[in-house]
Amino acid sequence: MMKKASCCLIVIGLMVSGAHAQTIVFDNGGGNTLTTGDFLDEVPEAGLTTNVIEISGLNITARPGSGGQKINTTTTSLGVTIYNSGDDADRFDSGEVMILSFDKKVEITELDMVGFESNSVFTINIDGLMPINIEYDDLINKSSQHFVTNLIVEANTDIQFYVGNSNSVIGLQSMDVSVIELIGELYLSLEKSNSVAIVSADFDGVTSSGFVMQVSTNLASNVWNTVSGEFNSDTNMNFNATNNVQYFRAVIP
Repeated sequence: MMKKASCCLIVIGLMVSGAHAQTIVFDNGGGNTLTTGDFLDEVPEAGLTTNVIEISGLNITARPGSGGQKINTTTTSLGVTIYNSGDDADRFDSGEVMILSFDKKVEITELDMVGFESNSVFTINIDGLMPINIEYDDLINKSSQHFVTNLIVEANTDIQFYVGNSNSVIGLQSMDVSVIELIGELYLSLEKSNSVAIVSADFDGVTSSGFVMQVSTNLASNVWNTVSGEFNSDTNMNFNATNNVQYFRAVIP
């Protein structure tokens, strides 16, 4: 006697997904390795929007805080700074401001700086939030001068970087950033008509990530075969129902 086809759904729905942090390099590569720092060198008050070399799909907008200043990046390990005529072009001095923003919601997880002394202060000022003043004792390592944080920054929100007092002369070498992808909750439903399995995917909210549909005939083996292209909006998919049990799931590839 022939077994009837049986189909089941396994639904995977997420609201927020953060990728692993990646490092945005502010030193310019000096012609050897292309970095984001290469693009930011000499940017004037009018600003510049460009892609982040180290994080695919993320764009950055950068500008100095006032006229007459320019962003300066170096091929040494001094990173990104602001340049005024006659000042120390290799590090932030008092009164120099760099303003950055990203076109996606991000989490800043670590800053790598240079030049901290015992009385130094480096400030991060995000629109709508209280300024964060980083002091020497806040550094997890006084030699490498890394500061660990978990700052969430909305897309297209200005982030100001500057020293917090006249005694500080600090360079910003790199910044670890995770992109926070928005994913509308995904609902799957299943109907079976004769030998066809009809899977409907419905999103409750806007998604910036694509899903694919996968099928398995044996959960114990944990073998899943992808049976659709990527989709990120409501869609219906038809599949042949075999004489075996079939399990369907939607995942981010």
